[in-house]
Amino acid sequence: SDASSNSLTAFSTEEKWLNGFLLPSIAKGAAVLEPKGHLILYITESKTTSYIPKMLDGVRKLVPDLEYDGKMYYKDAGASSKLRDFHIWNKKY
Repeated sequence: SDASSNSLTAFSTEEKWLNGFLLPSIAKGAAVLEPKGHLILYITESKTTSYIPKMLDGVRKLVPDLEYDGKMYYKDAGASSKLRDFHIWNKKY
């Protein structure tokens, strides 16, 4: 949507969105996780974006107590045959 509360509208570039919204949001979520808790994020890219590798690198640097476990996939049998990516981290301590 074009609402000012939409993060894609509020940040004019992919880089600004990544650093001003996505990474801070992940850091806030990680801050309230209990040790050995998991943060699971459903996020996809379009053909014109490339922020997932930057996100993974940014989380590694910004939140060193989160360890990336990898991806899990979901497929809705009724809708589309597209696999949905869920990125999973665990809080080490």
